[in-house]
Amino acid sequence: MINNLATILTSFTILLGALSGLILAIIKLKNTIKNNLPKIMQKQVNNNLLIYNLLNEILVKFNCDRVQIYDFHNSERYMNGFHALKMSCTYEVCKPNVKQCQDQLQNIPINCQPHFVSNLLENKTLFINNIKSIKETMTATYNFKTKLKIKSFYDIIIYKNTAPTSFLAIQYCNEEHNITKNEEIMLHEYKVQLENLLR
Repeated sequence: MINNLATILTSFTILLGALSGLILAIIKLKNTIKNNLPKIMQKQVNNNLLIYNLLNEILVKFNCDRVQIYDFHNSERYMNGFHALKMSCTYEVCKPNVKQCQDQLQNIPINCQPHFVSNLLENKTLFINNIKSIKETMTATYNFKTKLKIKSFYDIIIYKNTAPTSFLAIQYCNEEHNITKNEEIMLHEYKVQLENLLR
């Protein structure tokens, strides 16, 4: 019986030591987060300002009506096990006379626009000079974009390392626009700048 009591006390002492080590580790982690959170937030705020400045520059250089960044993300799984992949507009700048719509463009399932997403991922860019040209081939995208009053749009994939994580969307709402070679070059240059900021 004394041996059993000694074993129980030894086990309890070891458990108590392990728990106190765990509690100290949790306190240390909490303090690290508490001390670093303001730095992380400030870094994100500064980065957001740089991104918005760049988007405003794009708005001016391309003389477009709206510039957005959409991020791909996953929020849950369907019952069949497939990921419920979505995209959300995370950044948006517009000309003063153009309606902002970022708040309406959250958690959009990518399966709602399969042809659009497939074309964009496969080709890495999607240049549509006239929205009517996709009415038959990308009907869901045509319906979606016309609700936003888009007449022409240019989208380009943004990568993190080698994975497509988001895309830049340049939109013309007041009139159609044909992208020029110079604009294509600028678009790729801005894409690289955004990839550096979104890391």
